[in-house]
Amino acid sequence: MTIPVDPLAPPASPARGSSIGALPLRIRPSMLPGVALLAILVVGLAASLYTLVFKHAELPAKDISWSAAADGTTTTAVGDFLQHANPLETPLVTFDRVTSYLLTGDLGARVRRGCGNWLFLTDELALNHDRLDNAAKHIRMVEEVASYLKSRH
Repeated sequence: MTIPVDPLAPPASPARGSSIGALPLRIRPSMLPGVALLAILVVGLAASLYTLVFKHAELPAKDISWSAAADGTTTTAVGDFLQHANPLETPLVTFDRVTSYLLTGDLGARVRRGCGNWLFLTDELALNHDRLDNAAKHIRMVEEVASYLKSRH
């Protein structure tokens, strides 16, 4: 006895006797974070390659050698160079954080949500041994920002 139809095949496959081929790719909302991440990675790769090709003269030559590559100095120098010389570094990081927050509600590693949806940096929640010096430093920073804003009306 032969069975002309494979009962374990997917419903629209040719093995089930259907003339319809595979199902077309459907865009689902759950795919959006992956698509956004892929777009960020592609643009970041293109920007990094542009930086390496056209701005390689700014790369510190003293950090590029076989001995420096063995101890990790070369990769650190290239990483720092790409981070600071990349023309799209700030927009890519901003786009990544915004899409991550809007699509998944992720605040990132350095931000915590408090009561009433207040956002706090983890640095603000850390206990410091020299808290008086740290508080004085933050007070000076707030005063500098206040005077800057006052000068701009």
